[in-house]
Amino acid sequence: MLTLALVAAVAGRRMRPWLVAPVMTVAFTAAWSGNAAATDSSGLWVIGAVLVLVGTAIGTIVVSAISSACRPA
Repeated sequence: MLTLALVAAVAGRRMRPWLVAPVMTVAFTAAWSGNAAATDSSGLWVIGAVLVLVGTAIGTIVVSAISSACRPA
């Protein structure tokens, strides 16, 4: 997760947070879901995927917005 936060900070500083947050959220959730679906036989990976989606979205929005706000004018 530290790597994800670092990528969000760097990307938020170089690009707009409204672009960084959805791209990183979808990419990370898709990767996590693919791995979880392949190893879970109970079907609960779907609930985990929703939680990962929400958590990643909130985290990337906060980190990239803070990083963007610290960018020099």
